[in-house]
Order: sequence, then C-alpha cells, then structure tokens
Amino acid sequence: MKALAYLLGACVILAVVKAVMAAVALLVALAIVIGAITRPREMLSLAALVVFVILIENHPVMFLSTIALLAVASIVTSGRR
Repeated sequence: MKALAYLLGACVILAVVKAVMAAVALLVALAIVIGAITRPREMLSLAALVVFVILIENHPVMFLSTIALLAVASIVTSGRR
C-alpha cells in the first residue's frame, strides 16, 4: 500500500512538472509573438541564427556549402558597382 502511495505521489509531481513546462512553453511562444510585433528585424535575425545553428549541428557540409555560396555571391555582387 505504501508503494502505491509513493507511485501516486510521483504521478502528481510529474503532472505538476508537466503543467509548469506547458506554461513556460506558452510564455516563450507569447514572447516570440510580442517580439515579432515590436522588433521584427531582431526576431528575423534571431530566427536566422537558430536556423544556422541547427544547420551547423545537423548538416555541416551543407552549412559550409551555404557559406561558400554566400561568399561567392558577395564577391560577384560587390564587383558590379
């Protein structure tokens, strides 16, 4: 019976942790929406940073190819002045 009480207590604690995590996720989503409305340029650069970090972690060759392509594009367009 005591083990059942411990199991029930653990379930209650996990439910509270789940509710807190859901509230934190909702607050983060709300902060992103408010940030996108009030400071769109900074939010777009943050989104680009997140995309680049994910790209570096998951596909390093594709990331290096993208950087090389951007460097070539920058060199080509800077010569057209």
